[in-house]
Amino acid sequence: MEKGEKNFALVLIPSPLKEPLLYSVPRKIQDNLATGMRVLVPLGRRKVSGVVLGFCAETSISGIREIIEPLDEGPILDASLLELCRWISKYYLASLGEVLKTVLPSTLRVESRRIVVLRNGEAAVHNRLASEILEEVKKKRGASVTSLARKFSDKGVYRALDHLVSAGAIEIRERLKDSRRAEASRPVPAASDSPLALPPKLTPTEEQEKALQSIRSRVLEGGFETFLLFGITGSGKTEIYLRAMELAARSKRQSLILVPEISLTPQLLDRLRERFPDKVGVLHSALTPRERWVEWWRILRGEVAVVVGARSAVFAPLRDLGLIVVDEEHDPSYKQEEGLRYHARDVAVVRGKLAGCPVLLGSATPSVESFENSQRGRYRLLRLTKRVEERSLPRIEVVDLKQEWGGGRTSASSVRLSSPSKPVESQEARARPSAFFHPSCQKHSKQTSLVGSRA
Repeated sequence: MEKGEKNFALVLIPSPLKEPLLYSVPRKIQDNLATGMRVLVPLGRRKVSGVVLGFCAETSISGIREIIEPLDEGPILDASLLELCRWISKYYLASLGEVLKTVLPSTLRVESRRIVVLRNGEAAVHNRLASEILEEVKKKRGASVTSLARKFSDKGVYRALDHLVSAGAIEIRERLKDSRRAEASRPVPAASDSPLALPPKLTPTEEQEKALQSIRSRVLEGGFETFLLFGITGSGKTEIYLRAMELAARSKRQSLILVPEISLTPQLLDRLRERFPDKVGVLHSALTPRERWVEWWRILRGEVAVVVGARSAVFAPLRDLGLIVVDEEHDPSYKQEEGLRYHARDVAVVRGKLAGCPVLLGSATPSVESFENSQRGRYRLLRLTKRVEERSLPRIEVVDLKQEWGGGRTSASSVRLSSPSKPVESQEARARPSAFFHPSCQKHSKQTSLVGSRA
């Protein structure tokens, strides 16, 4: 292969295909085509969109079909996101096309529809199936080829349609299901040199300042490292997230913060919009297709400093990623259990490694996998053992339900977790064996620990 030659392109279709398909590149678009761009290509009787994964100068395969046209003026997926797709495909045993289908919003997936319409005049039809199809088209005043194939499955629908076309009874027209194009003509706004508008400064605690010092050096220097912020409830983990993201923004880099539930997004959005006015993007499944389309292109054009969202936001098209935060990293909601199955926390760690940026995992009750990785030195452990302003923890009453059900409250005790004579850290250490060595977690712990070793 000679440098610069783009005679053929490997195009990945967002479908259950395991490998990309090979297409020839017309000479008129060779200079403008790049890896990561969407293109419109023929696939069987349809036209679909795909993403260019690479090029080659020659091939021994004959009869290769041509790319119809590019759909964007530039790449929509950068090299690190494409590499992340390959890693997900191998690690979670999924086809590469299925991974791309998950990464790209549905509004970016273009597919043509073949519509059957009646022609004027009478036509002689002698085939029984063709007659049934013709009656169905007359009844619905038109129908898609897909719907007809579904209704008359395994009955030679396509041969019957060809018979109707040759008899002059119908006409098959092709329409693009989604013809929207990228809004690439809008210029990317220049980075502002003015300082970020910040709310009144809060004085960090001694533990917060110590944790921030560790994170600050990595964010400013760049490079991959994973931090586990192990802090009790109310210890100020969110404030550390915000200050770390401010550091990334001052370095002209973007941040991504994941939350386990969509319901938590509005609470965090208020605080983010105070720190980053008009610079916050949102991605989650509750958005309408139009809202997701607008947000996705805002992020791709670099109009946001921070992106917040649920697990699917881990695929946000951030071009200059400087920090990834995973809040409540232990939460099982980060596991996608339909379609492509993946764990957004683990994917976030791998994306940080591929993008060369730090990853900050936060929790009051870290997962078995993350805590073990911190003990083995794969993650750097940061501890917050005190609540802000030395606030006391809530009182917890332990009740013996056997006595409750037995007809009288004969055994109950009350425990204050924040007792000055019993530090929080020692109580957490006492509770740790039951939390970190539950039998049901052993198998999962061994499997996911591979992520720590690979990432």
